[in-house]
Amino acid sequence: MSATTSVLIKTAQGPVITSDKNNKNYRVVTFQEAGLVETPWGKLPIPSSQAKSTNIVCWEENINGKMDTGYGDPIFDKTAPQNGGWFQAALVARTVEAYQIPTGVAGEAPRTVDSATVLVYGNTADAGFEVSVRKAFKAKKLVLKNGSSSQEHAPVVHDSTAGRA
Repeated sequence: MSATTSVLIKTAQGPVITSDKNNKNYRVVTFQEAGLVETPWGKLPIPSSQAKSTNIVCWEENINGKMDTGYGDPIFDKTAPQNGGWFQAALVARTVEAYQIPTGVAGEAPRTVDSATVLVYGNTADAGFEVSVRKAFKAKKLVLKNGSSSQEHAPVVHDSTAGRA
């Protein structure tokens, strides 16, 4: 089987919110993998209930003075893919140095976690994709643990004869 690049689609977006901390606008955007599964009937889209997805905070103006990809892009419409909302990217899960995240419940202590999933733009089949992965984690201020495999990005084409992905 030839190498296949990963594609993500923008499936939802929240309202524009202005941060109290820096007075900048952001919105929460949902991205979902859009791969194909090899079936006895040919290649079919991954069922949405089984596709990996994540919510990402996208800034109208990020620390580089640019709009984050996804902030102003349309939600993907399968009847008009030429309008956008799809990205050559992957959801990459890695082990990182432990950090705390708020639970969102008032009075509840934050949780400590040691893994993270980051949206990484680029062609997963390119030899340089791993450099993009390291840069994406660094941009999110996440420190990768040694030995965090480059094979942990979301697969795009699954072979049904090899078992479930």
